[in-house]
Amino acid sequence: MTIEEIYKRADNLIITHLMVNDDAMKICQSIGYNGFKRLHRQLAKELMCKHQWLNCEYFDRFRKTFETDISIPTYKPVSFKDHLEKWRTLLENAIQELGELNQEYFDLVGTTNCVFECVMECFVHKLEKVNRWIMRFNDSNWDAGLIHLVDDKLHDKMKEKEGDYRA
Repeated sequence: MTIEEIYKRADNLIITHLMVNDDAMKICQSIGYNGFKRLHRQLAKELMCKHQWLNCEYFDRFRKTFETDISIPTYKPVSFKDHLEKWRTLLENAIQELGELNQEYFDLVGTTNCVFECVMECFVHKLEKVNRWIMRFNDSNWDAGLIHLVDDKLHDKMKEKEGDYRA
């Protein structure tokens, strides 16, 4: 695989997750989970920055640009539980693929890619959260009250993180 192909695959993965988070934001809002909506909105913003960073890093390093072949994902979970389980699978697959791309990059260049590693770190952190939520919600038999409690706390946390917190 060439350097350009590695960057294109990584960028496609980042854009796919950006689009999934954008869809998940709308889905969570439509079912009344505004904390999860804010989480996915924040992730979509972060992934847009990572997409731009990757493109700039490629140009700065290799003095080239590339066009990403985007395959638009279909993300339509049938329930909140289905959303978390699908998101977990997407994160696990992305971490695996980015790790493989980072290894191929290392084999060609002799260093790892800081953008790949930053995205992987973000995905690993979110995977830990998703696994914890799934386990917690499974233990409560997906009790709506508990989910709303977690969502309310997440909403406050995300508002504060966005600098939009009014006590």
